[in-house]
Amino acid sequence: MKTLKDKKLTRREMLKGLGLAGLGSVLAACAPEIVKEIVKETVVVEGTPEVIEKVVTATPEPAKVGGPINIITWEGYENPEAFQPFYDEYGVTPNTTYIGSNDEVLTKYRAGGPGTYDVTCLNNRYIQVMAEEGMIIPLDLSRIPNFDDLYPAFKEVSYARFKGDLYTLPGFFGFDVINYNADLTDPPETWLFHRDPKFAGKWGFYDNPAGSMMLWGTILGYGADSSQYTHDILAEIVELGKEVIASAKTIVKSYGEMKDLLVRGDIIAGYTGWEAVTAWGKAEGANLAHCLPPEAAKCWSDNYCIFSGAPNLDTAYAWMNYAISAEAMAILGPGVSSMVSNSKAPALMSEEDREAMGYNGVDESIRNAAWSKFPPKEAEDPYIIIDDLFEGYEECLAG
Repeated sequence: MKTLKDKKLTRREMLKGLGLAGLGSVLAACAPEIVKEIVKETVVVEGTPEVIEKVVTATPEPAKVGGPINIITWEGYENPEAFQPFYDEYGVTPNTTYIGSNDEVLTKYRAGGPGTYDVTCLNNRYIQVMAEEGMIIPLDLSRIPNFDDLYPAFKEVSYARFKGDLYTLPGFFGFDVINYNADLTDPPETWLFHRDPKFAGKWGFYDNPAGSMMLWGTILGYGADSSQYTHDILAEIVELGKEVIASAKTIVKSYGEMKDLLVRGDIIAGYTGWEAVTAWGKAEGANLAHCLPPEAAKCWSDNYCIFSGAPNLDTAYAWMNYAISAEAMAILGPGVSSMVSNSKAPALMSEEDREAMGYNGVDESIRNAAWSKFPPKEAEDPYIIIDDLFEGYEECLAG
């Protein structure tokens, strides 16, 4: 980032600014004493023996930050420029698994089980499901001091809590968009651009089961909260989905693939898109762009979580705290053309990046956001359950 490079921060200075330099000694000095045992002891007070209880305390081992950390996340969220100072300072080795859709996080965790992964960053609609299933742990905010710098509205979002406990920290947010190659087409003016003959058979559909169903629900005027979808609404969504997919040239399996297809001109547009695809394409010299049609806006946020059974828990907490720092997010956000949750990060970005992403009034926008939500596992008619949503998507793919 221009601003950070101009300051010429050393790794030590950057980490010191984040309160992470000398982390081990700080934790050791501040570690609370815990009761080890209570013993009875006889003492003589003014010539009279008395039995007193004596509390024996012990200081717990300080947090051990270092070694491997197992990450499952989107490509671009582990930007080495942002994380390398942390890795170098504490001898951390990242083992990163990339995902092509949010659903892969659940699939991979269930396949590997507790003890396989430490941290992830995924869409807000999955938090409640994962918390309910015990896949992620409630967070100890005493170990995440950078939480204080998040936008106030992000400290209050309902999806982040389950039964009163905080399970996640927002990292990135934005809106579903349409990516396109500006050398090959003008920006699509509607989410229903596939009905225009000039796009038919020339664009890519990104394979995103739940996200697509909720986007189509939003386009049809029913919003992104699929817990409010009835079976009749679902039938409308499925019909639109079939129409959309039938008009696409190809089904895209990852955002990296979408970028490649757009850069080569194999497709002229793609959705559900991501601002990061534009950034990656521009980095390769391609004239990629993205747009948000006016008739519907579905917002999203990607959130940091720690998995149950995380094998490197101390490092996971330190990594998460670092990830949401202003300094790291000032690099991470522009790197994927997405807005970030740390309220101090925009001041560290270049003016161009800050204005391009539009941070003015962002706290109010977060408060007014309509976040996507899954249906429950059980529901009364006429409302759908979560299995209905995914079965509807499979019906869309089948045509």
